[in-house]
Amino acid sequence: MINCAIIGYGYWGKIIAKYLNESKDFSLVKICSTSLENEDIYTNNLEDILNDSTIEAVFICTPVSTHFDICKKCLYAGKHIFCEKITVETVAQLNELCEISRLFNKVIFTDYIYTVSKSIYKMREHINTIGEIKYIRASIAQFGKFYNDSDVYSTIGVHIISAINYILNQKCTRVIFSNYLNSDNCVCGKMSLIYPMNINAEIFCSLIDSKKERKISIYGEKGALFFDMNDTKSFQMILYHSQDFSFICDRTIDCEFDESNNLKNVLKKFFDIIKNGENSENLKISYNILELLSKND
Repeated sequence: MINCAIIGYGYWGKIIAKYLNESKDFSLVKICSTSLENEDIYTNNLEDILNDSTIEAVFICTPVSTHFDICKKCLYAGKHIFCEKITVETVAQLNELCEISRLFNKVIFTDYIYTVSKSIYKMREHINTIGEIKYIRASIAQFGKFYNDSDVYSTIGVHIISAINYILNQKCTRVIFSNYLNSDNCVCGKMSLIYPMNINAEIFCSLIDSKKERKISIYGEKGALFFDMNDTKSFQMILYHSQDFSFICDRTIDCEFDESNNLKNVLKKFFDIIKNGENSENLKISYNILELLSKND
């Protein structure tokens, strides 16, 4: 097992702690937050983690504005990094962290949790089955998670970008943001994305919806793929052909996957990357998302 620590013990830090305590790969030995008393495994001093050579990996669950400084200190201390999205605030910061990680042979992994979803993996597996991609429509919505340094796109929209990038095995080349409702930060809006081969995607994002929604629909020349996290059949595929100005359904396929355990799967992915040393796809997604968000400044 790998000894690990959590830095940041708010809403998400407590969820990570629960899964780490159930993990067969990680042993949670220290939790750090400025709001904690120094007792048992809890500490309010980051140095207690940095100076502990038995701690090999850290899980960073603090505000995005703190990620760069904390990641940098942890890498120099010889720790592998599991960072909540988004990784850092700029591409330049990620470049610097990657240089340090290569110097110390450590992993930087960002928690884009839908890239380990079995339904999303199934979409990637069948993406060529539906022929030339014509259009992608997606939505991600919920009520809450308002931050003074993040808008709806960086708070939840990036999850869908990471999933689409993973499915297509491509990075987005252009983005247009349409803000529908602004407070201090946009809480409801749309991202219009362009991928290679002129594949267009639209993602509706909202932090003011009554129900949690995670959906992706990919329409191709020969069929369509559908992901709905809240549907029992979280993956569906329809194969069709055109005839007499209409479309005829040839075959339908659907699968039931447990979408409630993706955090368990992403911890396993991080563990495997530490052991096997291959993290290029996660980094590629992290870079592309930072490039896109910088165009919303």
